[in-house]
Amino acid sequence: MKIQYPIVLFAAFIISSSNEEFEINCHSHFDVNWVLENTKEIRANKITELKNEDLISIGDFVGDARIVLLGEQSHGDGTTFLFKSSLIKYLHEVKGFNVIAFESDFFAINNIWDSETNLNKKVNNVKLSLYRMWAKSKQIEALFTYIRNRNSSGNKLAISGFDSRHSSNYSKSNYLKQLDSLISENHPLLVKQLKYLEFKSTLSNLVLKEYNHQPSELEINLFFDVLDELLILLESKADSNLQFWIQELNNLNGNAKSVWSNISNKVESSNARDKQMAENLIWLVKNKFSNEKIIVWSANYHIAKNDNQISKQEYYNPVEYTPMGEFLYTSLNKEIVNIGFTTNSGKFTDIAFNDIVRDISIDSDSFEDYLSKSTYNFGFVNFRDSKFCAIERFNMNAFGHYQLSGRWYNVFDGIIYIKEMSPSEF
Repeated sequence: MKIQYPIVLFAAFIISSSNEEFEINCHSHFDVNWVLENTKEIRANKITELKNEDLISIGDFVGDARIVLLGEQSHGDGTTFLFKSSLIKYLHEVKGFNVIAFESDFFAINNIWDSETNLNKKVNNVKLSLYRMWAKSKQIEALFTYIRNRNSSGNKLAISGFDSRHSSNYSKSNYLKQLDSLISENHPLLVKQLKYLEFKSTLSNLVLKEYNHQPSELEINLFFDVLDELLILLESKADSNLQFWIQELNNLNGNAKSVWSNISNKVESSNARDKQMAENLIWLVKNKFSNEKIIVWSANYHIAKNDNQISKQEYYNPVEYTPMGEFLYTSLNKEIVNIGFTTNSGKFTDIAFNDIVRDISIDSDSFEDYLSKSTYNFGFVNFRDSKFCAIERFNMNAFGHYQLSGRWYNVFDGIIYIKEMSPSEF
């Protein structure tokens, strides 16, 4: 104790003397004033009236970050889609971001964008390869018109994908043919071997049936053995033209582990998917788009960090997961910011239950309840600000419109508030 005591005193002195403003502004109690004093109004009466100048506070917050992660509470939040589209326009025109990476099929979207020469077909086919909740949403149509116009004028805005799942019709129609062609060119002896034919059979079921097919342990072991052989082969060639396929085979590895563990261990399955999505994004950041600034379109949950800061609830998030954001911050911490979305009223489309439109409800004394006391239609809260040092947990409905208790300022760097949500329309 005699050794530790002066060290503690010295550390306390350093903190108090170097962070005087932090200590003055710090609130130890979560209350309505704590929230309202630190929310910047985004001045617009309607979502359709948002202009670049309205989003400067978010731009200042983004600063020199190279990757901006944009979330959404659920995949049926129409107003959030519109807001994200306006924010993408601002980030592209003012902050120099020129890539949008969607939480959708890594193989299909990157393939289509790189190989299709006709701009209209390129944009349309990429849009069709997104998950249905975005591809079919009326609230995202203006974004794709904007992307098409920017690319036709020479101010490029590329689209990419980073999800490990081969869920699109493009992948289901083209994956095996393209892989066969690749292996025939680089390893012609392998394509005639029985183990490769068995590998292809298992792969076909994985791509076409995904969670609706569970291979035997023997089939799984052979699949990973052949996959390892293919990776070793391609990596040994040191051919820059093969880099996408090397990453895709790594992606296939992660997807298979996620899908085949889904029945026995859903936590392992979810974590494997999020880990692979992060690895795909890191590859895009460091390789394909090494000189570009990237906007990531995903869910609040996937972009989150520090899931251990959220209380576990029986009805949602019952155990600790590892979201994609946690993997990303480990690798890209100084280059990245994540921005979640929340709301206190309105409706959303529940895409998991036949597109039922559900009412949004909030708890009293929650983050959203306090924001509802303002006159703001839209607002931005900077959780990185030193004022946000409250030690208490508080309720927020950032994950799936469920009210969860947590230290949310350790989960998101910033939050965009929308007063009233309109459901996504198909």
